[in-house]
Amino acid sequence: MAKEPDRTKRKGPWQALGWASQLSAIPLEIAVCAFLGYSADQKLGTEPWLLITAGMVGLCVSMIHLWQLVRAIDRSSGSPSGKSR
Repeated sequence: MAKEPDRTKRKGPWQALGWASQLSAIPLEIAVCAFLGYSADQKLGTEPWLLITAGMVGLCVSMIHLWQLVRAIDRSSGSPSGKSR
């Protein structure tokens, strides 16, 4: 059975493309949640509460995603702050 390449060891443009695709997902998370909240508001007539709630959920999800990306970048750069305590 062939071994899969270690994707954390990619260098150059492939690594940059990976980070760019992950970073571009962050605003999409907020937009999808806000759209779902807006759609639910239109159906249920609860304007603007579900839009606000879903937007806040999307913001929280995107911040968690961003935090995980920053930690992964920190670990891959080999800096001492990336070590677990």
